[in-house]
Amino acid sequence: MRRFKIYVLAFVCSAVECPGENELRIRLPGVGSLPKKFQFDRVFDENSDQATTFEDVAPLVKSSVDGYNVCIFAYGQTGSGKTFTMEGPANNRGVNFRALDELFRTIAQREEEFDYRVSISVVEIYNEMPRDLLMAPEEYRQQKKMEIRQNASGVYIPDLTEVTVTDSAQVVDLVFNRAYVNRQVGSTNTNEHSSRSHCLLFVNVVGIRRASLEKTIGKLILIDLAGSERIEKSKAEGDRLKEAQHINKSLSALGNVIAALQSKTPHIPYRDSKLTYLLQDCLGGSSKCLMFCQISPSEDDYQESLCSLQFAQRVGSVMLGAAKKTVENADALKFKQIATRAIEEARTREDAVGELQEKVASLEDAVKGKMDIIGRLQKKLQEKEKELTESKEEKNELQAQLKSKERLMQEVQKQARQPTPFLQAAMMQQPPTTRSRAAGASSTATFSSSAAPLAPVTFSALSECSNPASTPRGDRADTDSENLSPESRSARYKRKAAEPSLPAFASSFSLPVAAADEDTAEQPAKSARIRKLRMNARTNE
Repeated sequence: MRRFKIYVLAFVCSAVECPGENELRIRLPGVGSLPKKFQFDRVFDENSDQATTFEDVAPLVKSSVDGYNVCIFAYGQTGSGKTFTMEGPANNRGVNFRALDELFRTIAQREEEFDYRVSISVVEIYNEMPRDLLMAPEEYRQQKKMEIRQNASGVYIPDLTEVTVTDSAQVVDLVFNRAYVNRQVGSTNTNEHSSRSHCLLFVNVVGIRRASLEKTIGKLILIDLAGSERIEKSKAEGDRLKEAQHINKSLSALGNVIAALQSKTPHIPYRDSKLTYLLQDCLGGSSKCLMFCQISPSEDDYQESLCSLQFAQRVGSVMLGAAKKTVENADALKFKQIATRAIEEARTREDAVGELQEKVASLEDAVKGKMDIIGRLQKKLQEKEKELTESKEEKNELQAQLKSKERLMQEVQKQARQPTPFLQAAMMQQPPTTRSRAAGASSTATFSSSAAPLAPVTFSALSECSNPASTPRGDRADTDSENLSPESRSARYKRKAAEPSLPAFASSFSLPVAAADEDTAEQPAKSARIRKLRMNARTNE
């Protein structure tokens, strides 16, 4: 079984001793304290330079070209020299750039047999948020929140910038002139140029053998972890304090993952931190891993150095699975290409189906809106039909009332044309002189009688008969206005004008009456009967 390779870089001082290449001793400053012993794969003291340190790293870099996943990272407290070991200054390059030089040198040696494609991505984890460092500075400040995803191929970050490179000089230009310009760096009491984020350089290597079309896929991950720090020493405040809290939290999560891997618990808490989630394939997969443990030369940092060594010892005891080489032969590559095309076609069809579903949903919404309009119109139509039905019923009712009134008018007119027995008797007893005078009256209606001829009598004559006051009392049978004096005639006309007229419907016809003598004894009964007839006519109207 494989395990992590642990390389320790330490300066020999009163607290640290390096008796051999694989052994380190550390003692608490003071008289009589016993040193603590640690065994690692390799211990480098202050006499080791960058080239010597990289000698044992070179084989791992060649493994990434062969198709293996390789992870190299530096761990230690802030100010212990992690960034110097991994990156180094321009005149003394560290592990990252030496590894890239070795990678392109190996590719050049195999160019007759293989075609390689190399691409890089640079990510920082700042305050538990992944950030793309290869963006332009303006885009970097405005970039949206990035999420970590996982599929069958492993853990990845969607839409992460990936730049194809052909030599190490191009990588140096991208990393120094773009990525490191964006990286978060701050000053604390323990480190003037303290890294405030974890920086991860991903190098993807894809090679195809020309003869057999065999495809190898390797990955080299170079990590510069932010250093752990004690708040009481660093005196961090504001943003520096927030950054320190997130750094310590992620490093603590890394320790928990290592402890879970060491004890072989069923659940490994990779997702407790963005750092451990992104390193899941390296820590628990089939990768080859190497960790540099940096020790501070200061005696004041004894406690932090001791914690770093104990953590490195736990990491070194973690047993990894067998390293697996990612290789695809020609047939597998062909089937994979077919599967990839099928997946792309399926996605295209899904997109087309999605567009159709959106259109259908839009049409359904439009139809629903039209149905709502139709429903409202139908409701209004029903209301109008109800109003029309009510109007028809009202019209029928009014027509029935009108017909009833017409029938009643016809009956009244019929009764008005038929003289009552009283009028017939009155006309029978009318003197000839009166009948002759009544014959000249206007607007008459003549009725024939077998008993005696009837003279037409106008409504004005009926009015005179119905009003006893209009006829002077006496024994004179002749009531003609010619026998009256002018004063009496004028008074008589005034009385006639003051009397009420007959109803409108009765004014269209004349009633035949007999010109009876005003002084007869039957005059009061006759007048009463005429008044009753007039009242019935008004009631019927």
